[in-house]
Amino acid sequence: MATEYRTLLYEKDTETPNILYITLNRPEKRNAISIGPDEVTGEI
Repeated sequence: MATEYRTLLYEKDTETPNILYITLNRPEKRNAISIGPDEVTGEI
């Protein structure tokens, strides 16, 4: 089951499946890292 994230995007590397790219997805906040269980730090 895939988890839905509100503030993150993730993608597996096609050549090295052990690598996962995580991208902040909060352009309206200029990708600021917010702290809290329902915020960016909670999703990480």
